[in-house]
Amino acid sequence: MTYSLKNWFSLGAAAAVFIGVSQAVIPSNAHAADMLEGEGETLVEFGTGWYLRGDIGGGITEVTAETNLVDGELDLGTPVSFSVGAGYDAGDGFRYEFGLSQITNLSFAGRNSIGCGEEDIGLGPQPVTGDCFFSVNGDLTTSSVTASAFKDFQNIGAFTPYVGVGAGFSYLSSTDMTWFNVCRGESATDCGVAGGIGSNTLASGQYTENSTFALTANAMVGASYDLSDNMKLDLGYKYTYIGSATIAKATDNAYNREDVDLDSLDTHEIRVGLRYAIW
Repeated sequence: MTYSLKNWFSLGAAAAVFIGVSQAVIPSNAHAADMLEGEGETLVEFGTGWYLRGDIGGGITEVTAETNLVDGELDLGTPVSFSVGAGYDAGDGFRYEFGLSQITNLSFAGRNSIGCGEEDIGLGPQPVTGDCFFSVNGDLTTSSVTASAFKDFQNIGAFTPYVGVGAGFSYLSSTDMTWFNVCRGESATDCGVAGGIGSNTLASGQYTENSTFALTANAMVGASYDLSDNMKLDLGYKYTYIGSATIAKATDNAYNREDVDLDSLDTHEIRVGLRYAIW
């Protein structure tokens, strides 16, 4: 298709009219901002105050737990944890956060002294001598969902100290939960037919592993360091309490009739991570 000079002139005139109308009806960005400012309006960026975070932690002591198997506290090993979360800075130093975390590297090992009892060796029941105990072993993982509130204090240079508390629930899951009846002999006549000097397994079996929920609470203290306008390095201490839970069910036999119940579980960690503000 070919255009005559008249056609080109008509198109140019139409374009000029369109540009003129657009400039008259639609103000430029700068002009629009001036108008809003003149009317007392404030332009607010979407997302101001929201942030994301991620961190890792390591135990400064072994995890301690109270259980129905032994008297006193039980050591479950030194924890390793991972956590992610999202939060909102409400101003005046107050922050609110929702987080997901997992604690691993927990090894369950409990022992309770028991009487050695008797054993039928074909000559009628005979007493079993030695030092007998009931032992339980396995691994434990906890996954938690918590809501927390933080108070940020006045900056000290690029550092901002804070404290926080949180509450929620944890999902506890156990694996490889086994039990043993063990007799430790000091002479060749100890521990019955299986007997002898040293440790002798009289019976053993597998627990029915149980996954369950428990209430949890935590407390935090630490400080953040400004890496940039949007990024902070976070270093702090975190205490976590997890309430009572049944982590394994007993098998139905003559040697093992008791579930494995945790009355409480306590962790103490040092955590390091990053906080990224969404602007």
